[in-house]
Amino acid sequence: MNTSYLGNPNLNPEYIHRAGLSYTNFDEFNFSSFIWAVDADFSKNKIVNSRAYLPGLVTQILPINADKYISLTSYIHHSSPIRKLKIKYSINSTLNYNQYQNQIDGVSNTVKTAMLMTGLRLENRKKDRFDIAAGIDLDLNAVSNDFNSNFDSPFLNHSLYFDGFLTIGKGWNIGTKYDYKTFNNAFFDEGQVLHLLDATLSKSFLENKLTVKVTAHDLLNQNRGISRTGGINTLTDTRFTTLGRYIMLGASYRIGIAKK
Repeated sequence: MNTSYLGNPNLNPEYIHRAGLSYTNFDEFNFSSFIWAVDADFSKNKIVNSRAYLPGLVTQILPINADKYISLTSYIHHSSPIRKLKIKYSINSTLNYNQYQNQIDGVSNTVKTAMLMTGLRLENRKKDRFDIAAGIDLDLNAVSNDFNSNFDSPFLNHSLYFDGFLTIGKGWNIGTKYDYKTFNNAFFDEGQVLHLLDATLSKSFLENKLTVKVTAHDLLNQNRGISRTGGINTLTDTRFTTLGRYIMLGASYRIGIAKK
């Protein structure tokens, strides 16, 4: 499919009115925090793309002024310790909603998009000997429009992860990182599942000023470049080249004198 872009000398400048509200609270006695923020954008002349589908698999794109554009974004963060379990949890969530009008083959079309990203993370509080963290991330995307309702089904991707770091004495440290990622199949032939595993071994010298580290990336050799997106009447499954299994050797040196 070929795409041609046209200019539009009749475009009006784009003006956006924005309002925001936020709240932040930190309890220094419980080491808990809460952050909430919301932003709203509004425009009567937002510049969007008008599409026309021509014979010969040609897509013609023309920028036009939309009659109405609305965007709402909300962010929430909360973290707090659970003292009895000696752990700390944190929750992050971002919600974005957009609504605007464009044109498909000269017909006005109302587009609504929503994206929700949320995650939960658990980690230990005392980190003198080991540092362990685990969590889950969810990514939900949905698109609806008047032109073609066949592409309104949402995409849901989720991932689980585990990070571990352990000090085994005499300057030796070991670490590991594991990610379990899934890509929703939706309209595609099959879903995609990735198991990504890294491992690290390091040794400190000269009163911890010099550190030598060996890191093995993608031990299971499953890393693949995948990107799946959905539009008004298109589905895109992109595959791109990524590094597979490899090993890196590195060294770092800290300059300065430690105070007693």
